[in-house]
Amino acid sequence: MEAGMFPEEAPGRGSDGCRPVLVALDCDGTLLRSDGTLGERTVQVVRELRRRGVPITLATGRRVSGALPYAQKLHLDDPLVLHNGAVLADPKTGESLRYLPLPVQATAEAIERGRRHDLDMIVFDDPRRREGAGFIERMPRNPVDRRFVQENIALIQNVPDLIAALPEQPLKAFFAGPPPVVEGFYQEIVAWLAERRAGDEVRAILYGGPARETWAVELLNARAGKAEGVAEVAARHGLSLRDVIAFGDDMNDYDLLATCGFGVAMRNGVMGLQKVARRIAPSNDDEGVAVVLAELFGLNGRG
Repeated sequence: MEAGMFPEEAPGRGSDGCRPVLVALDCDGTLLRSDGTLGERTVQVVRELRRRGVPITLATGRRVSGALPYAQKLHLDDPLVLHNGAVLADPKTGESLRYLPLPVQATAEAIERGRRHDLDMIVFDDPRRREGAGFIERMPRNPVDRRFVQENIALIQNVPDLIAALPEQPLKAFFAGPPPVVEGFYQEIVAWLAERRAGDEVRAILYGGPARETWAVELLNARAGKAEGVAEVAARHGLSLRDVIAFGDDMNDYDLLATCGFGVAMRNGVMGLQKVARRIAPSNDDEGVAVVLAELFGLNGRG
């Protein structure tokens, strides 16, 4: 197979049976094992594909400092899709190449609704100013966000009024709480966005499922999404989403896996994502990314 060509099993092949391809990898729950490390086989397979000329990017909710070490270890040189598509960053320097902030007024209205539902809320600042900086009105009650705030206490500021503290260009807003409450909040947000015709300004992502004690909603700029970010990276190679093989495990990967040429959901991921995937990979702890890539690209025992 020629370097960077679409594997034979994947859909949308040209008359010669293959065409150029970009690989997009989610990080947590997908590329990384549960302990946050890269498996040896994964490193070998990804590096081999890079050696063959296959462009590969990370498409993740992580910030620059949380993604850059993995990009560098894997020898990636395409822009990274970070913060679920709100940021494109240079894989070597971490410099922001493109930033899509949340509209301030819409963010303020969402916060008012979050207060009425008594949800834990975090608003993140423009990462170009101070990466990881954010604001809360109270310490989150759910253990996941409380631990996050405690681990980033130097960056997260507790303020009396979240709306008054809104930065000029907020990155995203995060709302968390008990599943029934968050589900109701999400439905309200979706209806509100449709009513005020703000769907071209803001998008809402629901993180839920039977295995989660705490559900969450993330608000982003409407043009910020993994699919949109990966499409921008693909365009740099003269490609489109049809030319992308994408891996993911959660609902922030849904649009990307549903619209790319070949979507791969992790076995450890949410069921809603698996329904739109072309392939189910072994779990992240079994290095499913490496297993599927080695099969698709015929690495003949490498990795």
